[in-house]
Amino acid sequence: MTKQSGTMTHSDADSTLVAESAVKSTTRRRKTANNSQPGYLDDETLRRMVAEAAYFIAEQRGFPGDSTLDDWLEAERQIEFRLRQQAI
Repeated sequence: MTKQSGTMTHSDADSTLVAESAVKSTTRRRKTANNSQPGYLDDETLRRMVAEAAYFIAEQRGFPGDSTLDDWLEAERQIEFRLRQQAI
């Protein structure tokens, strides 16, 4: 994933949309769950969100090379960013 002069590339924008989608999907499920705290995400749900986002990031790149860790870390960053935005 590359950024040029502080602007988002097409690939960055697509990855961000994937992260948004994962967060929105989980938010809908989370609202119906019986958790003790509002906005609570258990570890398994968060892991699934990141895995889904990482898959789509890799798919957008055409699955080249061995960038699994980079894709996972980017997905974590995007999911964390979206969850923080929702909390505000």
